[in-house]
Amino acid sequence: MLILVRRAQICNTLIVSTLASRQKLPATVPDLADRPRQLVFLTPLNSQLNDFLNEVHQIARLEPSIVERIDEDLDLHAKKKKLLRLIDAQFLAGQTPDLPKLQLQLRELKVEHIELETGRPRTEAYIVYLFLMLRGLIGGCKDQHARLLQEESITLKLWLNHLGLELPPASTLSENLNAVSNQTRGLIHQVKLRSIFQQGLDDFQKCFTDSTAVEANTERPTDSTILVRLITRVCTIGGSLHRLDLPDMNPVGLLEQQEELRGLSQQIHFLNGKARGEAKRKKLYFQLIRRVRRLRQRLLRDLELVRRNLEGRADLPPSRRLMGEEALGLIVDDLAALEQTANVCERRIMAEEKVPIAEKIISLSDSDASFIVKGGWNTVVGYRPQLARRERLCHCAGCASGQRGRQPAPCCDGQGADHQHRSHSCDGQRR
Repeated sequence: MLILVRRAQICNTLIVSTLASRQKLPATVPDLADRPRQLVFLTPLNSQLNDFLNEVHQIARLEPSIVERIDEDLDLHAKKKKLLRLIDAQFLAGQTPDLPKLQLQLRELKVEHIELETGRPRTEAYIVYLFLMLRGLIGGCKDQHARLLQEESITLKLWLNHLGLELPPASTLSENLNAVSNQTRGLIHQVKLRSIFQQGLDDFQKCFTDSTAVEANTERPTDSTILVRLITRVCTIGGSLHRLDLPDMNPVGLLEQQEELRGLSQQIHFLNGKARGEAKRKKLYFQLIRRVRRLRQRLLRDLELVRRNLEGRADLPPSRRLMGEEALGLIVDDLAALEQTANVCERRIMAEEKVPIAEKIISLSDSDASFIVKGGWNTVVGYRPQLARRERLCHCAGCASGQRGRQPAPCCDGQGADHQHRSHSCDGQRR
């Protein structure tokens, strides 16, 4: 037993000394030519994904500062997280009263004064850059279909293995992707255009703009479904406040009322396509709106009690208070959306009024999605990308909600590649 304890102490000492002697390496773009292949019997496939990865790598080689800028963004994100931990530690230390005649002055904590120390290895900046570009091709890292492709793709596995890298977990990758600043994304967009210009693929002498419709990852909603799901989301968040050391909203009778609302919504859906069902539909919507508004008034009263409790709590660490305020803010937004949807539903169903699209809530999870109707097409719930292109080559795309013109029109005349940036960069997924 003594030998085992002694051996464990020696191992711990070696680990600590190794971490202490390890210095942070600068963010660089790995060189494909100098990397030996680990998988001998597998070769890269001649596929669209492999060509895309090669092009993305060449863009990073053209401007290595991209990876350096991403590494700086990751540093800033890590400093913000460390700042929050230090503020919590300072708060807990301040809960203990000082000794008599001894007054300690707490120093003010700022992000500029935070220094990162050696810790667990984090995701490399090149991986973040690689999957930031892949997100525009196959979708977000938490999307089930995109995640399945990332895990099962032989091409991606060979690429990462060739560089000595591994596929990070979805949650870690998503956090790092969201930490990349818009300035860094703009730099990537500038380098893409410079690469196009240097390869002679385009001279940027004349550019045309046009728009199309892209379907969002959401279903076509109904007013009754939105009302029921908003109530469910408010009740779910309000019943999980104990995880933030706050009292939950009063749960008495909420489950029964939610079941009644679901039943009314289901009956409304059953009337679709039935003759002489308009009168019954109005009656069911009247009952649904009335019960939703009564339940909303109760939830507002419960929310006010939780808000007062949060304002009077002096023992909550700053991080808990921040998360509590964020949770209550989500409930406030959902209750406001609930009243908006009830008003729209009453005008559209009861008064038979045509309500503008801007006043409707299209999606609960994506506030940027909207109804898009283009000539001769089916209605799409999604986005309206604005495309800047020449006759054959598409230069850049930006997500916008403005109306399209009848015909493409020239938007710039040969001032070089930098003059092209009248539309903003878009990596394929809105943040």
